[in-house]
Amino acid sequence: MEIQKPNNAKITFLYLLSLVALVFVAISSGIAIFQMINKYIVDFAATWGGRYLDEAMKFAISSLIIATPVYYVIIKFINKEIAHKRLDNHSAIRRWLTYLILLITAVIILVWLIITLNRFFEGELTTKSILKTLTILVICGGIFSFYLYDIKRNLEIKTAGVKVFFYSSLIAIIVVLIGAFFTIDSPNTARNQRIDSQTVNKLNSIYQAVNAYHTNKGSLPSDMDELLEQNLYPISEDTITNEYNNKKIKYLIINDTKYELCTDFLTASSKEDMDYRYGAFDERWNHDKGYQCLELEVNNRGKTINEVELMH
Repeated sequence: MEIQKPNNAKITFLYLLSLVALVFVAISSGIAIFQMINKYIVDFAATWGGRYLDEAMKFAISSLIIATPVYYVIIKFINKEIAHKRLDNHSAIRRWLTYLILLITAVIILVWLIITLNRFFEGELTTKSILKTLTILVICGGIFSFYLYDIKRNLEIKTAGVKVFFYSSLIAIIVVLIGAFFTIDSPNTARNQRIDSQTVNKLNSIYQAVNAYHTNKGSLPSDMDELLEQNLYPISEDTITNEYNNKKIKYLIINDTKYELCTDFLTASSKEDMDYRYGAFDERWNHDKGYQCLELEVNNRGKTINEVELMH
């Protein structure tokens, strides 16, 4: 059978689409494995990038579910077209696009290795750094080796190389997906955490309003209504209402500078959650599940606004 006249637009479309899908599959697989390493190898001194992030894991899962079928369907179609000689295996544009994939894979390897080595120098556990390095080498090394083999293989000689890559890599991705699903929080838990995050934002707004009131008046407001009436910090009825159960957040005075804010939480907070939502772990918003009263204290040392100005 003679090779049909190559359709350069078709070849370009197929290879570029497969490249985009491949980048999503490779990076998402790496993210998923990295997050599993971060979660199951606990490092209390870990920096931001070395901590487990449920949001990152969910992004990786979503990307793998969408991009993996796209990539494998395109690869199977390309190989079918080549086998039936509707695509020229040795066409210049195909070779250029394959080498582009090799180049991008090499760049990803370099960037990932640099980031991993940098985190090791910043104090990441040796075990985590080694596992992440191996992950990078296996994922990118496998891709690089396959495409290097694919561009050089002789189509006249049947080999099992393509099938081996196709099925072994697909099985590996399925294993990663299964592991990732067992690692993430359930959608219901994630929703509850979002609600609690909104509750904490409201508590923080009330906290700022009380600080503003105390700085201006030299005392704590007697109740929430007084805090709303003075309007020294932008809060509203919605701010003092828990969105989950539509109940008012309770304000209880302890002494001249200390007070409690009480409300319901659907989940218990964790250091990782607080770091992700607020950038740093703030002990004042640490809470358990259920009805909780958080003790707070004004931060201007009891001075009125005039006294604070005199200090400067």
